[in-house]
Amino acid sequence: LARQAAALVDSLPDNDLTALCEPLARLGWAEAFLEHYPDAERHAERGLDIARRSGQLYVVPHLLLCLSHVRVQTCRISSALELADQAEDIARGIGSDQLLAFVLASKASALVAGCPPGDPRPLAVAEEAVAAAGTGVDWWASTAWCIFGWASLMAGDPVRARDAMLQ
Repeated sequence: LARQAAALVDSLPDNDLTALCEPLARLGWAEAFLEHYPDAERHAERGLDIARRSGQLYVVPHLLLCLSHVRVQTCRISSALELADQAEDIARGIGSDQLLAFVLASKASALVAGCPPGDPRPLAVAEEAVAAAGTGVDWWASTAWCIFGWASLMAGDPVRARDAMLQ
């Protein structure tokens, strides 16, 4: 289905995709999770260009994080962190705690991949993600807690990691 959606998207000019930036972000994420990294990157970059040109700021962090995720998975960590930093700036400006929790969890994930075990930075960012998620039990909060657990484990605290995962 992702390949069919990609074929449809690829057949459309950018002007026709202006109203489809959110689905374009979802396509990029689907391709990323299917490990179709070149396609995910291409669609996320195209969506990013369209979203920026059309002023759809709210979808830009999702596209940046899709690109960041692909860059982590393809061992381009410094680029992944730059993209996550851009997404963080926008999320803080928008003022959505859910979005900030997701952005910070994604950034912490990139930091875990790029920092040596025991480095305090991934855990600090993951702690902030959990704080931004608050007491929610939604997907955003769950993602933040999972990354917090992973960062805790990589920081050498398996008890805290277990507690985070049980949360």
